[in-house]
Amino acid sequence: TTDSGNNWYTISSGSFETIDFPDINTGFSVSGSSILRTTNSGTNWIEVFYDTHLFNPYTYFLNNSTGFVCGSNNSAVLLKTTNGGSQWFSANVGGYNDRLRGIFFLNDFTGFIASGYGVALKTTDQGFNWTIQTISYNYNFNSIYFNNIDTGFIVGATNYFAGTPYARIFK
Repeated sequence: TTDSGNNWYTISSGSFETIDFPDINTGFSVSGSSILRTTNSGTNWIEVFYDTHLFNPYTYFLNNSTGFVCGSNNSAVLLKTTNGGSQWFSANVGGYNDRLRGIFFLNDFTGFIASGYGVALKTTDQGFNWTIQTISYNYNFNSIYFNNIDTGFIVGATNYFAGTPYARIFK
């Protein structure tokens, strides 16, 4: 959209699953098992990385150089780039081995990942190391957001029963 969301139009097609733009021109998305990058506001996308283990991905970029893609394939997948997506490496998730969902950074160093079974991960060194934080609710967390260093929100749901999830927002 170019009019505050009143009208939407297609600029690229494919199976894009997540998207993040660290600036107006540079963006990253995941389509299937491919990480894609645009440098012209989404008009054209090129594959910069392929990982067959990347399912249910989420992206978060601190700036044009440093970014993360997390997801799962029966185990935790966390990829990091420090050169604008030209190269990616697996980040250490502190021995955690369940699905990784929403990711959010409060600043350049402190970040969080929502995960399953009442767990969130936290980093204070720009994602080089992550510690497991157990939250006393057995929910599958999907998204996480912080207003400031003290106030954060995490969204989750229990297993589906009769087609209806029991969802909650935690603060």
